[in-house]
Amino acid sequence: MGKIVAAEANFSHNGGFPVDPQMWRWHEKECPGGPMMDPGVHPAETLQYLLGPVQSVSAFLNRLCLGEPRSSTTGAALLRFEVGGRGYLGSNFITPWVNYCNVYGTEGNLYLTVELPARKPDETPGQYGDLWNYADRKSALSFKRKGEDEKIKVDLAPGEISNRGVKEFAECIRAARPRNRRGKKPFRPWR
Repeated sequence: MGKIVAAEANFSHNGGFPVDPQMWRWHEKECPGGPMMDPGVHPAETLQYLLGPVQSVSAFLNRLCLGEPRSSTTGAALLRFEVGGRGYLGSNFITPWVNYCNVYGTEGNLYLTVELPARKPDETPGQYGDLWNYADRKSALSFKRKGEDEKIKVDLAPGEISNRGVKEFAECIRAARPRNRRGKKPFRPWR
């Protein structure tokens, strides 16, 4: 991937719509970061796992669409990592599912997307059933080399997406090793 210069991640869903005053996410005191607390904490952890400690952060939170005093419904943060790279982290409670992590290097980029099933506005957390196994089957990792037009699909073995998939993604970056089964030339290490 060459030198890693940037990464971005977003994990969002429309789970803010069924939230009411009986739930912890309603109250700013219990959920001061709004969606950046949950689900945004998960991509924040992923970015730090991939790029190391964050040196500084600028963040913005807003209450949009849902009215009444409550915690924020949208959040975005710009990150400066100690290794010099920059990052974007986004999360909200008011859009259809979004779940991706992209890592950009001088020699190539990695793209991870996790497709999740549509969520009905009246669903509450815990009603998703087989959500993460569904997400595991619908995850996609691809790599695009500098100077090439098309992305190369990287095969992911089935498993528990929150552990195995992200761990494999991070190991590929850190060890500069693609899950390459097509005999293509491996990309360059970035460390």
